[in-house]
Amino acid sequence: MLHAYAQQVVVVDPVCNHWNSKDERINDQAAARKLVHLLRGGLIHPVHHSTQQHQAFKELILAYHDTTREIVRFKSNVKAKFRQHGITCSGQSIYTASKQEQWLAKLEPRLVRIQAELLLNSVDYFSEQKQRLREQVAASSRQFPEIRRFCKLPG
Repeated sequence: MLHAYAQQVVVVDPVCNHWNSKDERINDQAAARKLVHLLRGGLIHPVHHSTQQHQAFKELILAYHDTTREIVRFKSNVKAKFRQHGITCSGQSIYTASKQEQWLAKLEPRLVRIQAELLLNSVDYFSEQKQRLREQVAASSRQFPEIRRFCKLPG
């Protein structure tokens, strides 16, 4: 939006440019005058802002991490529900579709069973979302040469 009015737009970090940020009697004209002096003196410390492409990829990664956290949370709640009713469970077999019915049969009250089913459905849903996000991350990462170089590293 500002690029129509200027050759270059720089976001200045006020922490690094104390002359402006620490002045008690600052107004727009005085701040602009000081910024011009800093710019001419080569003392401007710009803040790095990534492109929209980088920002979108970063948001995709954050969504992937959030989904992973949700899966862990729901899995913990599933096991807690079983332990709450005296059923010990360990490992991952409780989350596999083929064994879920066997595990749910161990829960006596019908309402408790419904709660456990809802939690397991949430785990399944978020697992599907995580897989979709993983595919999106893999597809989107191909456009960044840094990631391709990083993937070539051993380990």
